[in-house]
Amino acid sequence: WTKRYMLHQLARITHFIEEQSGKDTRFDVYVDRTIKNSYDIEHIWVDHYSRYQSEFETEEEFQRTRNMFGDLVILPKDINRSLNDDEYSKKLNKYYSQNLLVASLNEMCYKNNPNFLRFVEKHSLSFKAENSYTKQTIISRQLLYEQLARLIWDVNKINDLV
Repeated sequence: WTKRYMLHQLARITHFIEEQSGKDTRFDVYVDRTIKNSYDIEHIWVDHYSRYQSEFETEEEFQRTRNMFGDLVILPKDINRSLNDDEYSKKLNKYYSQNLLVASLNEMCYKNNPNFLRFVEKHSLSFKAENSYTKQTIISRQLLYEQLARLIWDVNKINDLV
């Protein structure tokens, strides 16, 4: 997948969550590369194998896991760059003030957010706050993204349009 394609997929998923949760959302802003503070793809895990070595047998396995869709979100360029190589625990508070896909990692997203919670419950989505981010968390997020993709690109809805 190209970086541009992945940005579009993450933007579409983010837009869908926000739209379904009654938030003002703008897919076109998420994908617009001409605005001053455009959105970038953020790897939740930083590219430091040594920090996660205990979970992997090889650096190649670490890289494969880190590059899974479940380890990616979108953030405004300035926020993404300011996080730099911070540990997940330091990123988590900053994530809460961003779009719902990344904010959902923070437990505060599940308080006083009734429209989001109704959306999650209605579709039995596996959203959950994550105080730590492990290999298993990435796999779980990957499955969540698959659930969301099935809702967005539902074959039955597409067939109804034809």
